[in-house]
Amino acid sequence: MKAGARGRYKPRVKRSSHLTVILKEQELNLLQTPARSASAGTEEEA
Repeated sequence: MKAGARGRYKPRVKRSSHLTVILKEQELNLLQTPARSASAGTEEEA
């Protein structure tokens, strides 16, 4: 389980850290966009 755990653990840490960044960005967008997207959803595409 040494090599297997290591091989799995490393990419997982990178992925999780990347995921947290994406999730945080999505949360910020969701918190900021509701009013904007409700009034004008086209702004997000532009």
